[in-house]
Amino acid sequence: MRILVLYRTDAGESGDWAKTLTSAWDGEGVQVGAEDVTDWMPMATGKGVDKGVSRELERRARGFDHIHAVGYRVAWACGEAFRLRRSWSMTAYDRPRTTHAALLDRIAHARFVVVPSRAVRRDLDEANVTSLVRIAPARGANPVMDRQAARARLGLGVDDLVVTRWFSARAEVETEPAQRWAEVHAQFPEAILLIAGPGADDPAKCMPSPRVRRLPPSTEDLAVVFAAADLAWLPDARQTQWLAALEANAAGVPCLVDRDGSLDDLVDDDVTGRVAAGDDPAPLIHLLELPLHRQALGNAARARVTPRALEEAVEAYRRALDGKA
Repeated sequence: MRILVLYRTDAGESGDWAKTLTSAWDGEGVQVGAEDVTDWMPMATGKGVDKGVSRELERRARGFDHIHAVGYRVAWACGEAFRLRRSWSMTAYDRPRTTHAALLDRIAHARFVVVPSRAVRRDLDEANVTSLVRIAPARGANPVMDRQAARARLGLGVDDLVVTRWFSARAEVETEPAQRWAEVHAQFPEAILLIAGPGADDPAKCMPSPRVRRLPPSTEDLAVVFAAADLAWLPDARQTQWLAALEANAAGVPCLVDRDGSLDDLVDDDVTGRVAAGDDPAPLIHLLELPLHRQALGNAARARVTPRALEEAVEAYRRALDGKA
């Protein structure tokens, strides 16, 4: 069987998951190819745009037995182009911005819809989307970077107190006003907020503080910025930052996540990290006050990162494709 995985690089973490999934899925009688559609599939839709995208999609899908769309925009295109004429499925990686009838009509033609978290499943359940399959993303086999080496690479001191905030896309809605970090900074003037990720250069992410550092996109990857951190701050309620959280956990760094987001079923509150209201700085301040507790949470989080998680995720995709999910 030949499978084509389609994704966008500007859609946040979903593109990274698409590439990780593709490399692990390929083999054992399955040939998997991946293609970034960003250049020829604009975010805008409409009769004229959809017609051109459908034509291009049909051309690129030739020779493949199944198409897997990662993200809602790609799923829209597959639903528009293929309907029920081709075998296709999707991964609804993030919480949907909308559950408009036009989007749901196109998603309804997918053989199955993979959701990574309870939050995404809940949103789509409420929109009456069927054939939902829960499969959690998993990190690749890349080694965890040494903390001291990561800090040296980023120009950070061994004793610096570092909070990492990862922005997976420029399009991400900013939920972190400067006021929240100002409250933290008032109590911990030595703390450094490290802003990194593909969306780190968005002007909306700028915060007027001498203790805020922004790394240009592509400067460093997940493994480096989280290995260098004392705490991962992932308060986004819509974007699924599962890979970011997993990388932090693998490095023994606890995560502070939004209880209304997509990571509350990855982070066990006050066991492997903290789950709290995204607009409340108190839990962040509390974690910075207690280094031993923070370390205990990080150790517990690291113990839960299993080496077989990616293999299990791929097997779950295979079962879904075989209709056995």
